[in-house]
Amino acid sequence: MKHENRLTFRPATMDDAATVLALICRCESAEYGSPDTDLEDVTHYWQQVDIATRTRLVFAADGTLKGYAAVLPWGDDLNYEFYVDPDSAETDLSARMLAFCIACGPTVIDKPTTAHAVVGHVNQRDAQLLRDAHFAPGSFYHQMAFVAKTPPTQPTWPVGVTVRTFQPGVDERAVHHVIESAFFRPKRTATPFAAWCDHMLRADIFEPDLWFLAIADDAVIGASLAYNYETGGWVRQLGVLPQWQGNGIGAGLLRHTFGRFYERGVKSVALSVDSKRPDAHRFYQRVGMTQVRQYDEYTIEVKPA
Repeated sequence: MKHENRLTFRPATMDDAATVLALICRCESAEYGSPDTDLEDVTHYWQQVDIATRTRLVFAADGTLKGYAAVLPWGDDLNYEFYVDPDSAETDLSARMLAFCIACGPTVIDKPTTAHAVVGHVNQRDAQLLRDAHFAPGSFYHQMAFVAKTPPTQPTWPVGVTVRTFQPGVDERAVHHVIESAFFRPKRTATPFAAWCDHMLRADIFEPDLWFLAIADDAVIGASLAYNYETGGWVRQLGVLPQWQGNGIGAGLLRHTFGRFYERGVKSVALSVDSKRPDAHRFYQRVGMTQVRQYDEYTIEVKPA
């Protein structure tokens, strides 16, 4: 533990997760009016790394958490996270949190890799810090949301197409195939089946009743894979086999998802769309979703220490 100018610096422990979440939510609320992270988002990645070496917390003299930094997984790459209380009077604390990530990153890899940092588009302070540290602007992500004031319109399916929920132990391979086929782009790295399962079937958040599959001739041709977070419904992946695209199946799956969440009393459903897919952005607008946030990604190449 290190003390400096009435600030206390130390690594995080699992007992700090709720306190860190509260800080992240304060930052997100200051940027966009409401939080966008839940406790599982924090603990899931903490459980995969040695947080004693990969995290840094900063406390004020009164015990209030003022800053958080972490070097976490981003697939095979690194994710640099850094947050500072929006009410903090320490004007250089964000720079110091980023400096921790920059110093820590090279010590936890054994080959050259890419480090990613994502900041809210309205957070020009942290964006400038990243540019000053020679991070390059990358993709940006629009968060789209559907908010239902009345029961959502139910979809009309093409002849021969039905919808059902996911069957664990039966549908994993078929759904993975649909998602990989739908997301295929030149130079995109495919997600192996085991890695996809680890990411999508987490026991703490996965509910098979919120995974909706479009079926034709007894085969899975489309999927909407959703989760019920404290902040609302979230569609993590939506995909339709290429040969079935253009038939309204994707829109039908989304509208079906909105309806099932509404029946649960969840009236807001959101998702994220990459700037590399402007056609997807327009598609989500057509089904009644609006852009509510933008997050900007910055990257830098990192070599092992």
